[in-house]
Amino acid sequence: MTRFPENKKFAFTILDDTDLSTIENIGSVYRLLTELGMRTTKTVWPLASVREGRYGGCSLQDPEYLKFILSLKESGFEIALHNVRNHDSTREIIEQGLEEFRRRVGHNPRVHSNHCNNRENIYWGATRFHMLGPLYRAGSTLLGGHPFEGHDPSTRFFWGDLCKERIDYVRNFAFREINLDRVNPTMPYHDPSRPFVKYWFSSCEGGNAASFCETICEANQDRIEAEGGVCIMYTHFACGFEEGGSVDFRTEQLLRRLADLNGWFVPVSTLLDFLCHERQATTVPATELVSMERRWALDKMALLGRRAFDTRLAGDHNFRKQAMSTVSDRKSYRIVHLTSAHTALDVRIFHKECRSLSSAGYEVVVLGNHASNDIVGGVRLRGLGQSSSRLQRMTIKLCGICREAFRAGGDLYHIHEPELLIVGLFLRAAGKRVIYDIHEDLPRTVPYKAYVSKSIRKPLMWIVERAENAAARRMSGLVAATPAIKSRFRLVHSHTVVVNNYPIAEELTSSTTLEWKRRDPAVTYLGGISEERGIREILAAMDLLPRNLAAKLELAGWFPVQRLQAELAAGPQWQHVQWRGQLDRRGIASLLNRVRAGLVILHPEKNFVVSHPVKLFEYMAAGIPVIASDFPLWRRIIQGAGCGLLVDPFDTRAIASAIERLITSPCEAEAMGRRGRKAVEERFNWANEEQTLLSFYSSLLPRTGFLEN
Repeated sequence: MTRFPENKKFAFTILDDTDLSTIENIGSVYRLLTELGMRTTKTVWPLASVREGRYGGCSLQDPEYLKFILSLKESGFEIALHNVRNHDSTREIIEQGLEEFRRRVGHNPRVHSNHCNNRENIYWGATRFHMLGPLYRAGSTLLGGHPFEGHDPSTRFFWGDLCKERIDYVRNFAFREINLDRVNPTMPYHDPSRPFVKYWFSSCEGGNAASFCETICEANQDRIEAEGGVCIMYTHFACGFEEGGSVDFRTEQLLRRLADLNGWFVPVSTLLDFLCHERQATTVPATELVSMERRWALDKMALLGRRAFDTRLAGDHNFRKQAMSTVSDRKSYRIVHLTSAHTALDVRIFHKECRSLSSAGYEVVVLGNHASNDIVGGVRLRGLGQSSSRLQRMTIKLCGICREAFRAGGDLYHIHEPELLIVGLFLRAAGKRVIYDIHEDLPRTVPYKAYVSKSIRKPLMWIVERAENAAARRMSGLVAATPAIKSRFRLVHSHTVVVNNYPIAEELTSSTTLEWKRRDPAVTYLGGISEERGIREILAAMDLLPRNLAAKLELAGWFPVQRLQAELAAGPQWQHVQWRGQLDRRGIASLLNRVRAGLVILHPEKNFVVSHPVKLFEYMAAGIPVIASDFPLWRRIIQGAGCGLLVDPFDTRAIASAIERLITSPCEAEAMGRRGRKAVEERFNWANEEQTLLSFYSSLLPRTGFLEN
């Protein structure tokens, strides 16, 4: 049994690969490790991630991330290498990266682990093996894999001499075993047939939070202490360890228990230096190598078998719901959202769906209307610029989105406009998974499209519906924004779910802070402004209010038809309007904090009467009463919550009477607002819909989300 310093009974450390890492998703784990006195090893990319890489994440080129990494180093953590960036690198790039590591960190990396499928990986793929090499090579060839050439002097990816010169230890196999002495007793070891690596070391399987916790479970902790063993956990702290700004409960529970045992908790190179000195062995026996390869293969087959079983079980709804909470399995999937008509920062697309997916562990990319490439809230934005016209959007822009979609290399694509169905069909033909997110019932919008001639609207509705149905039928799955939309598409595609466009309850919480008596005598309308959305009736109602009320209409949004804005702004009723234009989310929250009611007075178009307008629920979330069209669906929502008044959308006097009542009856209005807020907190909120979305994704993506070990 190895005798460790300070009479410690066993040795434990962690090698955290940098894939997908940000300060936000790993910071809490390192704070916990610091508190527990565990000093481990964190790999980094010295050069910036590139879009072509399989997994993204921060690098030493990010100033805040660099500051974070250096603070870890100062606290006693070891900084190691995970290739110089997240994608293939030639020798020239590798030399730049190694020099950048030395310059930024202050020394050469002592520990290295190969990253995923980077071509410059050293002794990777089939060249990892002695006995299994030919079999692995044959399988890789069948699956279209490429060779790994970091050790081959004849290629431009060679850097074996640099590895031997600057790096002491390189990670090889990971095993489903907590005590590495059982499988690799000569670790760290030298393999003469692989001369560009000084010493190899093995690791224990823990690629994400689920497998990490499985390996360091209570029984295994007790066993490694009893056996006096060695554990080097391989993991990715960005893969499910953080939960709402804190460490995942199970992970923290196990780490705290482990820290209370009599273990030696030091970085990887410190442990390996000690083992080198203690064991005085440099060359691994051939029998041990063959045994390790066999054990690794058996572990891999068991893992793949379990994943296949999990995937089969995912057809059961209850299992999907349970699997949904294990966010670590999603870390290896890249999700690409495509939008041509919406801004890339659209509330439903970005703030709700994309940020929820990112928080759940997916790598998320948005291709859409944005001025430049950017990373916002952990979501990568691929800016394609704004469309100059509808024709340009439907032609040049569409081609650009299609090209960039294939370049993005997504595991699943999520499209948000009917016009993108053609892109979806191309992606499906290439074997990609595609979700069609149906924001509105397109054929039912044709009758009020101002740019469509009235004479062709009816036949166009027929054509549009059949074309949309035919394309949607070929998608992998459909997401409907309302139950009414689902009722239409459930006969088109069996895999259709409703993800309602309910508000993020916490986002507008500040809107309830202003005392009601201090609010302006004002009502508001948010969103698209058009005749069918009741703007003329709203302005007429404002003109009927008593002058001594001094009421204002806080109008925020956009006019799809610009000439309508010019016409209304020139009329006498515009005097009652405080025009705000398009507001960001903070601006909307501020506006809702000042007014006494929100208006949703839409005409009874087929698409509207069964819709769930997001502005209705945002008013409720902000704690203000609503004045809405008296549609049967809306009546059930508003009367059920007791949060507003219903009116005939064409009766301007009824609208004016409702506005006057809520402005002049502050106690009643405030009570309605509180009831609306409560209804959002309990039912009409994004948190509930988020679970549906994540479960839907889990059902479409097989649970193979472990990064390569």
